[in-house]
Amino acid sequence: MTGPILAAALVGVGGSIGAVARHAVGLRIEGRRSVVAVNALGSLALGAVLAAPIGSPATLLVAVGACGAFTTFSSFAVETVSTATRRPGATGKGPSGTYRLP
Repeated sequence: MTGPILAAALVGVGGSIGAVARHAVGLRIEGRRSVVAVNALGSLALGAVLAAPIGSPATLLVAVGACGAFTTFSSFAVETVSTATRRPGATGKGPSGTYRLP
C-alpha cells in the first residue's frame, strides 16, 4: 500500500520524466507528426504497463505520472475502455466530454 505522500511523489517524478520526454519528441519531430508519435508511444507504454503484473508504486510512476504527462490520449483511451468494461452499454461520452471542456 502506498501512502498519499509517496503516491504524489511518484506521480510527480513520473510526470516530470514524461513532460521532458514529450518536449524531446517535439524538438525532433515537427508538427502534427509529433502529436501522433507521442499518442502512439504513450498508448503503447500505458497498455504495456497496465497489462504487466507490477505493483501500485510502479503503476503510479509510469502509467499515471510518465504516460499521463507524455500524452493525454493514452489516459483518455484507458478511461473510456474502463468505463465500457464497468458499465456495459456505456458510450464513453462521459470521458470524452471531460476532454472537450475549454
